[in-house]
Amino acid sequence: MTFVFGFSLLIASFALYISLAERNSLYGNSLKNTTSLAKTLAVGSRSWVLANDVIGLQEVVRSLQSHSALQYAIIISPKGRVLAHTDPNKVGLYMADDASLSLLNTSNKVVIMRENSSLVDIAVPVRFGDRVIGWARVSQSRIQENADLRSVIWRNISFVLFAFVASLFAALLIARRLSSGMKMLVGVADQIQAGNTVARANVLVGADEILTLGNSMNKMLNSLALAEQQVRDNEKKYRTILDGVDAFIYLKDMDGHYLFANRPICELWQVKMEDIIGSGDEKFFDVATVDNLRRNDRKVLQDGEILKTEETNKAVETGQTTIFESTKLPLHNEDGTIYGLCGISVDITERKRIEDKLQLSADIITHAREGVIITDISANIIEVNDAVTRMTGYSREELIGQNPRILQSGMQSPEFYADMWRDLTIKGYWSGELWNRHKNGEIIAEMKTISAVLNNNGVIQNYVALSTDITVMKKHQGQLEHIAHYDMLTGLPNRVLLADRLAKAISQSKRRKQSLAVAFLDLDGFKDVNDTHGHKVGDELLISISHEMSKALRDGDTLARIGGDEFVVLLTDLEDDNDCEIIMARLLELASNPINVNNIILQVSVSIGITLYPKDFSDADQLVRHADQAMYAAKQAGRNCYHWFDVEYDVALKTKHENIEQIRKALNKDQFVLYYQPKVNMKTGVVIGTEALIRWQDPQRGLVPPGVFLPVIENNSLSIEIGNWVIKTALSQISSWQVTGLSLPVSINIGALQLQQDDFVVRLSEHLADHPDVSPEMLELEILETSALEDIIKTSERMLACQRLGVHFALDDFGTGYSSLTYLKRLPAHILKIDQSFVCDMLDDPDDLAIVEGVIGLAKAFQRQVIAEGVETIAHGELLLKLGCEQAQGYGIARPMPAENIPEWVATWHPDASWKCISDG
Repeated sequence: MTFVFGFSLLIASFALYISLAERNSLYGNSLKNTTSLAKTLAVGSRSWVLANDVIGLQEVVRSLQSHSALQYAIIISPKGRVLAHTDPNKVGLYMADDASLSLLNTSNKVVIMRENSSLVDIAVPVRFGDRVIGWARVSQSRIQENADLRSVIWRNISFVLFAFVASLFAALLIARRLSSGMKMLVGVADQIQAGNTVARANVLVGADEILTLGNSMNKMLNSLALAEQQVRDNEKKYRTILDGVDAFIYLKDMDGHYLFANRPICELWQVKMEDIIGSGDEKFFDVATVDNLRRNDRKVLQDGEILKTEETNKAVETGQTTIFESTKLPLHNEDGTIYGLCGISVDITERKRIEDKLQLSADIITHAREGVIITDISANIIEVNDAVTRMTGYSREELIGQNPRILQSGMQSPEFYADMWRDLTIKGYWSGELWNRHKNGEIIAEMKTISAVLNNNGVIQNYVALSTDITVMKKHQGQLEHIAHYDMLTGLPNRVLLADRLAKAISQSKRRKQSLAVAFLDLDGFKDVNDTHGHKVGDELLISISHEMSKALRDGDTLARIGGDEFVVLLTDLEDDNDCEIIMARLLELASNPINVNNIILQVSVSIGITLYPKDFSDADQLVRHADQAMYAAKQAGRNCYHWFDVEYDVALKTKHENIEQIRKALNKDQFVLYYQPKVNMKTGVVIGTEALIRWQDPQRGLVPPGVFLPVIENNSLSIEIGNWVIKTALSQISSWQVTGLSLPVSINIGALQLQQDDFVVRLSEHLADHPDVSPEMLELEILETSALEDIIKTSERMLACQRLGVHFALDDFGTGYSSLTYLKRLPAHILKIDQSFVCDMLDDPDDLAIVEGVIGLAKAFQRQVIAEGVETIAHGELLLKLGCEQAQGYGIARPMPAENIPEWVATWHPDASWKCISDG
């Protein structure tokens, strides 16, 4: 019982400690919560204290009344005057209690005014910079904390009573267990005697003898269990090894019954181990297989020697035949007698299939009509078939060990063989035609395919070449090709052969990273020769001039006649443009030399157009067309000269045309949208309008900004179409907003080309007529100062005509063009927009600030309104207000947004407080 009372006293002390700790935690949280609430009140009331706005302060105090524990919340001035109070009747009074009076002499820090079990009262200074401009004071009751504390105390008292009862019950239970310990040990001993080695003594509390006996018994049982586990682990380890071997391992007794089979055998026969043990081969194989297996088993058991043999087994269940390479060895007892055998069988079915396939392949190669050469990795011949000996005249013995280069004819260049080996290395094969030499010296043409043979690791181990003799076919083909590829009159390559050579030259240029030139030649004055002397003389002139111009070319260059008096020159392996110009000058000279035809002295000249690849990165046909275009430029330049094709101009022209077509398709597919950026009066807080800004909703690229596509269509008629679309869309949007009760003017940007159209005013009038519910004054047109200056008189007249319709004008980006007082006087725009580049940098750049001040001054002098673009920060707005500019737009006010977001933004926007202070001042 002493233990019971001692334990209960310990539990009671612990419960008291927990209660005190819980009290400190609850009161601490209450203090933190009140302090946080007072700090929030101090921060939230700062701007209202500065403004001396009692109504605003009262609203701030009233927002705290949702806190259930709040006693009161006060905001007082540094002199103790109540600026706001949860009890409105106390506003304006002075705090006279000792605690409040002591607060007035306190430094600017958090002050605990009162703290006890009933409430906590906290005062926090309201600061503006380092100056205290007032005090925020909050008091909260601790009713809830005291209720929670009482709950904890009652819970701890209940716990102490429970612990006392539990300890008393435990003491009685221990006394009872002392008498049952020996009975438990006797029961465990009986279980062990019955063979249950898992049994353990659970009663280990009581007299020393019982404890010692129980522990000794458990140690004995643990040692026995450990020994059994080691046996099982060893058995599992050996079993895992045998199961993981890529072979079929089994044991048989003297009668041929299985004693053991590893997992691969179970998986092969799709049976469990217990279905195999004790069974014979007849359960799994057909009769012929069983007879052969028993014969081999008897030989091992009788002779006592290892047997290695091939066994072909046919399964009973599937009928599948498998070939095994088997090793069988006898198993001996300690006295040397044989009690069974161990068999290890490896499936060689696939290997035998491959061997048969290889033999078949060897037979096919030997009797094939195509020549077959097999080399090692070093390209030394290790085998040829009979067709190769017939084709080359060499015997098999003469070719074995040689390199195939002994057959080379010399008609292929080293680059040809380098390309062949590159294809073999990269692709693993090469196919094409080549010329070899027969043993008697004759040239033979072959269609050859060479393939790399890989081993199982993907490494090349051999090369195999298949050849077909196409000598006779090539001779006939050569005759046909000459007819098909050469001009019948001059003997020069024709258009077909030129296209082939040009395609090959382009490929070669890519590999060698060198340039090639295509020159288009047209004879000047050849038509006069034909008309004067007849076509026969003209033909003779073409033959003679072809021979002359050929003298200007290098080996490997091509002069082709593509029709009439038109020729094309292909120059390859050019290091620079100078190489080409030398040849062109030589062609001009040779073509203009007098030529005697049938005692008639004739003289013509040639105009040449040139394009250079890869600077002109086009295909073969396009290169010829580009050279043809350049030739016409040479004709226009006075003939008897050459002219280079301008690649950059052509690419830029094509790119611009493609982009314009894309933009036109986007307009037709209704992919353009208008975003709207609000314009506000920073002084009054009124939203004065929006600027419509076009965006391209591209399905692939997403939302594309105007700076990407508008410059492309500048000075193109498409810009007028898009400009008209913007006007119609903006008017429709004004109408839609008016239906919802929102009357908001919209300004749109008008391009120079659109403004210069003679029918601009008429079209604008039609757009306005289509929306009779929209007042023209709701539309403002923004024009760039630079576009207005192109024809200031016409621009001014057009603006005046639009103003008579009721439409307003603004000069956009004012200050970036050629601003002058004359222009400002003559252009009837009622608003000047200060360019955002000046506004953004005016805080740091004195020059930009001076420009902004100047524009504002001009606007006042000429009685124009002024609006600033690019207001990115509050500081920008503050400076503009000080300079006298009230209207502004920019990211610091709002980013451009979809039309559907505008109404909500207009309803919720208000100017920054600092702007309001500047305006009030």
